[in-house]
Amino acid sequence: MIDRHAQACRRLWASVMLTTLADFNKRHVRADPDKRPGILDEARLYLMSKDGREVAALSGMIIPIDRALKLIASPRDEFRARTHAKGERWSEEAE
Repeated sequence: MIDRHAQACRRLWASVMLTTLADFNKRHVRADPDKRPGILDEARLYLMSKDGREVAALSGMIIPIDRALKLIASPRDEFRARTHAKGERWSEEAE
């Protein structure tokens, strides 16, 4: 019983982490080229922060920061493909 609850919690935190990365990716893609480095800096600060590390730990994800930043800087379609994002949340209409 506890194992099932632990798995549900882990999935919940994984969705929080994925949504956070997706939000940074969307902001990066839509930003002016001059502002994109600032968004990556903001993402780096979040991922290095206590909150970012805690969310990653609770989700069970081990995400090297440089790899996460490359994912955030990737085009939207590539981001979706690499994160296996599906469903309404990821459709163009929802953005």
